[in-house]
This record gives sequence, structure tokens and C-alpha cells, in this order.
Amino acid sequence: MPVRTITKAGGGGSTNSGLTDAFSLNIKVAETANPVPTDLATFLIKLLQAETNATQTELVQLKFPSGDFGDSNSIPTETRTTTLRCWATGCTSNDTTTGNTIAPANANGQNDGTFAHLKTGTGTPDTINPATITTGSMNVPGGITVVSALIRVWFKVGAITLAVADNLNITYNTGGGPSGTVWQGPALATLLYPGEDYSTTALSWTKDVSSLTLAQLQALQLVASYNAGVLLAPQTSIEIDSWSVDVTINI
Repeated sequence: MPVRTITKAGGGGSTNSGLTDAFSLNIKVAETANPVPTDLATFLIKLLQAETNATQTELVQLKFPSGDFGDSNSIPTETRTTTLRCWATGCTSNDTTTGNTIAPANANGQNDGTFAHLKTGTGTPDTINPATITTGSMNVPGGITVVSALIRVWFKVGAITLAVADNLNITYNTGGGPSGTVWQGPALATLLYPGEDYSTTALSWTKDVSSLTLAQLQALQLVASYNAGVLLAPQTSIEIDSWSVDVTINI
């Protein structure tokens, strides 16, 4: 801002001060030459200082020795079983002469209180001794896994009052395989032999045959036999309601 000063000279003794003139000049010029700056630069910053810290490692391990913490229990398994009661069918007798052995077919199927009657002959020409009733088939199915097996017979024997050697028994065979006795009566009948009764619904005579294979169970045959100590003079009878083999299987 320029400043101009004017001074007037005077005579001596003048008491008037000099004149001054002060003014200001403002100059405004529009900026047209320089554009508004823009920033188009890209900067790449790279850290050149190396990482001096080592990579972390885990050196502490926690172990449980199997001798102290091992599981000694076996893996549990679930097995379900069921029992099939296989009733005998096709029962026949070797004594059909006079009817002392009556209705062997009554021993077929489920126990129902209807009996097959077995004893030796009581007169000529019936001299068959021993008399028998034999099952036809025990109807054990194939394709099963057998856990256990039990022969079950519903039967009764009447009392004997005379001292005679009547032999009564029920046996089993497997067609050339294992065989054995299911029930054996007294070797020598004695006075006042009371008889036996296994014919009720809840009571039967049983024989464990779990050692038999499935094929042997399918070939299983039961035989009831009456052998009189005195020919034509039986002292009692065997009354058979039914017989079965109970097969417990895995399912």
C-alpha cells in the first residue's frame, strides 16, 4: 500500500504543523493462471525393518497314560431275542392192532387237554412190546440263529400198584446225530407208585438241548415208549397231550 506525504515549509516561528495526505490503494487481481491443484500421486510405503520376534512354538503337551485312564469296558452291544415254540405234528404209533394205543394224533399241536393214550397190548393178537408214539416233525424253521433250545412235553402217567418191571420213557434222536433221554420212569415199579402229572398248562417236563445245531433241531424226533414187564399185562399208561421244542433265537 503506497503512502504519500506532503510537507509545507514555513517561516520561523510558525506554529502550524505540516500538512500530510495519506491514502491507500487496494489492487485486486483475479487468479486465472493457476488451476486448482489436484493430487493424482500414488505412494507405496514399504516397511524395510525385519521382524525380529521368533515364531511361537508350543512345547507343553498333556498326556493321559492308558494304564491310568484307559477305558477297560467293552463296547456295549444290543441283542434282542425271542422264543419260538415249535409244536410236533404227524404223530404215529407202532401199535394199531387192538386200540390200546389210542389216537396218537391227539399229541399233535398245542396242549389242549386231549391226550394220546399209550400202553402195550392186553390180549392176543396184540403182542407189540414196547408200544411207541413217535413225532413226525418238530417244525423248527430254517434261517435262524439259535441261542438255546428246550424240549417240552405235557404228559401224565397213572399210578402203579403192582411190583412189576414196566419201563416207561420219552427219548429224542436227531436222525443219526445226538440222542438222549427226555424223561425216564421208574426202572422197577414199586407198590403204590403215585404216578406223575406234567399235563397242566403251566407245568411240563423239560429237557435242555441247546447243544444241538439248527440242522439237528430240524431233524429232531421224540419217542414215547411203554415196555411191559409182563407181556400183555401193562400196569399203567402214558397219556401225552403235546410236545414241542422251544427255540430261543436272535432277532
